[in-house]
Amino acid sequence: IRNHWNQSRTAAELGLSRVGLANKIKRYSLNENG
Repeated sequence: IRNHWNQSRTAAELGLSRVGLANKIKRYSLNENG
């Protein structure tokens, strides 16, 4: 929530690529609605 679903900013904080973060979001079925 800290980055309001800004994947580029979140990926940078976590040390991942934006694509790597998107893959994890998809793998764990994460979405904005919880």
